[in-house]
Amino acid sequence: MSFHGWYRRKIITLDGTITRIPIARYRCSNCRQTHAILPDFVAPYRHYSQVLIANVVEEVVSKQVPPERVEGNQDIPTTRRWIRRFLKRCHEVIGVLESIAFRYTGQIKSLLTEARSSPWEQMLAALELLPAVKATSVFGAVNLWLTMDVVGLWL
Repeated sequence: MSFHGWYRRKIITLDGTITRIPIARYRCSNCRQTHAILPDFVAPYRHYSQVLIANVVEEVVSKQVPPERVEGNQDIPTTRRWIRRFLKRCHEVIGVLESIAFRYTGQIKSLLTEARSSPWEQMLAALELLPAVKATSVFGAVNLWLTMDVVGLWL
């Protein structure tokens, strides 16, 4: 991969501040496509930071706070969309994390069949099976592990 350029991307932070950050683009020498290298606090196709999204999802899914009462400047339909997206992908994400953990440890522990109070806690348990990574949020850590294994799956 070789450096191809950069662009500015808008990010909405926890306190509602809109910040523009530089995103590097690289050209793949094999496929000749350009790819943006996103930091772990930025999700593809989203303006809100992963830290904010993860906090909102945790409040609704784990702490059972109604979407109308969640902290943040996002509107209620956006909050509901984030929850739907997480719930749609969480079991696949947990399965991939378990698979990666099996390759690291040689042991398997299925978390999908365990009685846990929420999919959020199942995901946290799957992360605990893996070596810790430095990330800005739970979603950042999950996405760092996912990019090592699966293309096109992220939270």
